[in-house]
Amino acid sequence: MFEIALWPGEGRPRLVAGSTTLTPHAEPRADAPTGAPLRVEKGQVLEFGETLYRTTVAGRLMVLKDAVVTGRRLGSALRLSRDDYYSDRYPTASLPVRAGEVIDYLQPRAEGSCFVRLRGEIMEADPCPHLVVEPVERFALDMEPRTEWWVRLRINGRPGDWLLVDGKSVREGGRTFNAG
Repeated sequence: MFEIALWPGEGRPRLVAGSTTLTPHAEPRADAPTGAPLRVEKGQVLEFGETLYRTTVAGRLMVLKDAVVTGRRLGSALRLSRDDYYSDRYPTASLPVRAGEVIDYLQPRAEGSCFVRLRGEIMEADPCPHLVVEPVERFALDMEPRTEWWVRLRINGRPGDWLLVDGKSVREGGRTFNAG
């Protein structure tokens, strides 16, 4: 398992209710106690503060030809806070990989990067290895990771319970991007 206190992808997501009843959880876990069902209007914008993007099952990237994976070395931590992610404490490195190796594909990130686990170490690979096809394909995506995305509701400006962004009862309704 690996998790980061950020949402997936680029820009700030706008979340909306996809149904009229939402099931909040005390913690960002499917097996966490649930609160009273929330009654909302379908399409209602949902305000959130905290976010957690978790890999529940790692995907697999196969190394087809000797190559190099470049990115920030994050160590062996299984959880990364927002502050840690945006800090400059993690060095950039280029790690050689050999044909036949398997890399754990943890999560896509933004702008073509991704989180991988290589020989027990987490890296934010930039670019994500399987997205590089020039001059020759060196990696193959064998299995996508299984992920879940949780957000902590903000109700009247205060933190509430957690909701799973499942694409059904809670779904994206677009993204905003800051200029400059």
